[in-house]
Amino acid sequence: MSLQIHKKIQSKLSALQLLSLLFLLGLPFVFVSISKASNLEVAYVRLDRLAASTTTGGTVCAQPETVGTEVDVQVVFPTGFTVNSTASNWTVTTTNLPSGATAWPGIGTATAVSSQTVTFPSTDLTVSTLYCFNFTGTSTLTTSTAGNDKVGSITTRATGPTTIDSASYSLSIVSND
Repeated sequence: MSLQIHKKIQSKLSALQLLSLLFLLGLPFVFVSISKASNLEVAYVRLDRLAASTTTGGTVCAQPETVGTEVDVQVVFPTGFTVNSTASNWTVTTTNLPSGATAWPGIGTATAVSSQTVTFPSTDLTVSTLYCFNFTGTSTLTTSTAGNDKVGSITTRATGPTTIDSASYSLSIVSND
């Protein structure tokens, strides 16, 4: 009789242990919420030079997801990059863009620079169209030290200003390109 009771207790204990284990394994998924970090379908910055501590120009591309009337786009360059604080030095072109890209409408010389953030004028963008522009100018941007941890952002804005779409991008800087 005691052997039979022992087996029943062991069986119930094993089931309880299994349920506890499943609960503990599933618990992190209950409290993790999935959030969308950005609305831009595509967003990237491609630099002309990737060498550390080097002046460079580059290309900014973004594909909006949200309907809105854009008036500007802000590009935040990674911490450690040297950003020229004279807005008029941040000139743009829309030639030699990546394949499949459309010239960014209304893009022009930067209107403001604050710390790592450069603001360029824009006109209304069409959802799901990939827009790009090149930034050039005299010593506008100098890369930081080498590393794979360089993060910035691109934000399209409406009057207000209010954010329409935003996304982060990342860059790797090498010791010598």
